[in-house]
Amino acid sequence: MPPPPITTSFKSIRQLLLPLFLFIALSTNAQDKRDTAGFVKRNFVFWNASSAFGDIIGMDNLWLVLGYEKDFKNKICANLSVGYSFSQPSQKGGLLTVPYTVKNGFNISAEIKKRITDRLYIGGHLFFQNTMATGTETVLDYITETPVLLSHYKDISYSVDRSDMAFHVKFGKRCVFKGGITIDNSIGLGIRYISSQSIGKQSGDINYHSNYFETPYSKQYDDGAAFFPSFVYHLKIGFSF
Repeated sequence: MPPPPITTSFKSIRQLLLPLFLFIALSTNAQDKRDTAGFVKRNFVFWNASSAFGDIIGMDNLWLVLGYEKDFKNKICANLSVGYSFSQPSQKGGLLTVPYTVKNGFNISAEIKKRITDRLYIGGHLFFQNTMATGTETVLDYITETPVLLSHYKDISYSVDRSDMAFHVKFGKRCVFKGGITIDNSIGLGIRYISSQSIGKQSGDINYHSNYFETPYSKQYDDGAAFFPSFVYHLKIGFSF
């Protein structure tokens, strides 16, 4: 008997981690210990925990994103993070997902932040992501004329090359606890540009399986390009030293 699909285990991991992440985010104010030394310059290595839920709007794949942040003089901070996507099938029929399988993907992001207090900050966030996915479409295979005229169809696979670029203005709070454990919560608003193209997709009127649109973007997942408003939430967990 074949092993169960890996998608099931990823989904279970998310269900287990979500309450923990929500608890951490909501309890930050109660647990924070203010740094009495004022604006201390630190190094911060982190895991973007919110990336564990993948692209909730669009793809249901799992990302691992790690990064490094450094404080500079004049209350300026900068960070860089990189991410890798683990291949897994999307949940077909999901409200906010499309049934494509990410074969591979990466992303990179950079932030420059200005500290308002020793914990609060405002800043700019640049983001780029590229994924290669596979999808299916139903096409005409052949026609038989006897005993009656019948059309026969088949499913074929094709690739989707998708790029996602965004800029956000973010507001957040970075809390450093005893032992250097650090939690950074932030939200941001901005603009996003998504571009995708199909490779190996056959043109024609019969493509029942391929006309999926990204939610809330009014763009077909496997074709086209457009600008959209964008919202982000990041929960980063790591250590400061």
